[in-house]
Parts: sequence; structure tokens; C-alpha cells
Amino acid sequence: MLQADRIVELRDAGYKDDSRLPDLFALADNTITDKVSGQAREQAKALFALHYITLADRQSKGSAGNINNISEGDLSIGFQSPSVDNSYNQTSYGLELQDIIEKYIVGVQTRYM
Repeated sequence: MLQADRIVELRDAGYKDDSRLPDLFALADNTITDKVSGQAREQAKALFALHYITLADRQSKGSAGNINNISEGDLSIGFQSPSVDNSYNQTSYGLELQDIIEKYIVGVQTRYM
């Protein structure tokens, strides 16, 4: 079974030695529901860490949130303010994490006729 740190390295090698990873993995353990287990939990921890590192790196470069307005004449760009309620929609890593969490919370639904 791949551990979260190895998954981070496979997904984005530039973050494999990031000093924030241990703290983010610990935070992920307390944040991600216990229903997510095994390999999915390690993947969720890695995605959690990559999501928050990506957000922090964006903010340090002067941008936060999703781009919601672009103009070409006189060059303009606008960002949507980050939503505290649903920050996972701001990165591809967060969206993948949200899918994993929802799969384990809602579960597979079957339909009987």
C-alpha cells in the first residue's frame, strides 16, 4: 500500500520534500472522516496536503481563489474569493478529495426493482 508521502511524490515531485507535509498529514488524519480507510485514506491525506499547499502557494504569489473574470483590452483579471464552506473546489486536488470523501460518506447506491 502506498503511503501519503509517496503519493505526493508521484502526483507532484516538486512537493515531496515540503516541510509542511507532516503537519498537513496530521491535520488530514483529524479532518478526514474515519469512514475513509485503507489506500483511499492515504490518497485522501495526500490530496488534502497537496490541496492546501497549492492554495498557500497561490496566495503567496498574490492570487487567491478561482479566476472568474478575464479581459484582454487593457489587461484585467479577477479572482473569486475563497469560500470557507467549500474550499475544496479551488484546486483539482481538492475536487478529487471531495469525490473520495463523498464516495465513503454516501456509499455506493443500488436500485432494486
